Amino acid sequence: MLEKVSTAIVLWIAIFLLIFNIAFVPAGTWWRVFLGLFEFGVIPKGADWLLLGAFAAHSGAGRLGNVWTASWMRDKGFGMGSIVGAIPSAIKGKEIALSKIGSIFDPTKEHNMRAWKEWWKYLWVDQGIVWAIGCVLGMYLCVLIAVGIIPAGTKITGLAAGAYQAEYMAKFWKPLWFLALFTGFWILWGTQLAVMDGYVRTVTDIIWSTTEKPHRWKYGQRTVYYLALLIFVAWGCIAINLAAPMMLLMIGANMAGFIFVVGSIHLLVLNNKYLPKPLRPSLWRNIMLIISAVFFAFFVIALVGKQTGWWTIK
Repeated sequence: MLEKVSTAIVLWIAIFLLIFNIAFVPAGTWWRVFLGLFEFGVIPKGADWLLLGAFAAHSGAGRLGNVWTASWMRDKGFGMGSIVGAIPSAIKGKEIALSKIGSIFDPTKEHNMRAWKEWWKYLWVDQGIVWAIGCVLGMYLCVLIAVGIIPAGTKITGLAAGAYQAEYMAKFWKPLWFLALFTGFWILWGTQLAVMDGYVRTVTDIIWSTTEKPHRWKYGQRTVYYLALLIFVAWGCIAINLAAPMMLLMIGANMAGFIFVVGSIHLLVLNNKYLPKPLRPSLWRNIMLIISAVFFAFFVIALVGKQTGWWTIK
């Protein structure tokens, strides 16, 4: 159910962002912003490391998003997912048994390796084409509309950027004011919907795999899921009163940067120590994991250094 809702949201956002950009952004700006994807400039003096770290970690997926994507593949029955089970949908989901531990096939059998290579083809299409290109395109269109509408040097903070764009479009046709804000709402709400479900599923996985008691409960992993969801929502209701939404977003995203560092090292060890040799990642994949850890560690250290005063990048 949530997957269908998220799909509808993504389609709405993609269509309207494309229409908005075609209607309001000059052709030259399209090319200039596109080239910016491949250019490396300098870090401006007095840069806000909380903001930069949040942007780096939150772009694309961010947070635990890259962790629960693997669980999504399992829940869809890819790989050994058909054997270990899955966490069913929160709404109208079928009753599915979920194993406490994973399962590894015998890599010495040729038909297993053929299936393994077939799974990778689906994974490459999903992650390499649909996901990666989709994320870059989504970020590109969001940046494009901002660069095309908001004059350079304009000081706008928080959610005011969305309101500025809506007011600009309303000058041409008043209903665009609502459509622009509504699309902005879908972007934020759709993201948080995915974050909520993904985070709760990850917590459910961790508890289900490490503790015995939930296995004796009547509804098993469903109970764990809904308890985690209840705590997540309750804390969200409290946290929203502690700081401005933009500040909460930046804090959460920077925490995600730290998770990226830990997650990359964790995957590096797990994949190269516990998987059978024929299934272990290639050298270039391991190098990319190390680069990922170093990249996000830089932003984490820069932020901590600035906040504590022991290291300041000039």
